[in-house]
Amino acid sequence: MGWTETTRRQRIGREAALLIEQDGGRAEIPWKDSWSDVFSGPEDVLDHVTLTWRRQVEGQVDPTRDQLSFTRARAELDQQHEGLRSLLRRRGVVVVDVA
Repeated sequence: MGWTETTRRQRIGREAALLIEQDGGRAEIPWKDSWSDVFSGPEDVLDHVTLTWRRQVEGQVDPTRDQLSFTRARAELDQQHEGLRSLLRRRGVVVVDVA
């Protein structure tokens, strides 16, 4: 996959993530036929969005920080991505919440 395809996947991934958040994760996985040149289908889009979110959590939530800072950072990310987390839970994916 070249630069053009990679950046297109990233742009579509951001668009799909925004659509998921806008509806609170209540609808099905976003899909447009125009995305078929870089994604094989809705599940592929969801995999991409999920991987991006997990990388974001890993990159922004530092487990070596004090517990309060860690919990706050994770809770903020969880809130920002509640729609995706809701969609994943509906699909049977284990989503760990910060307690």
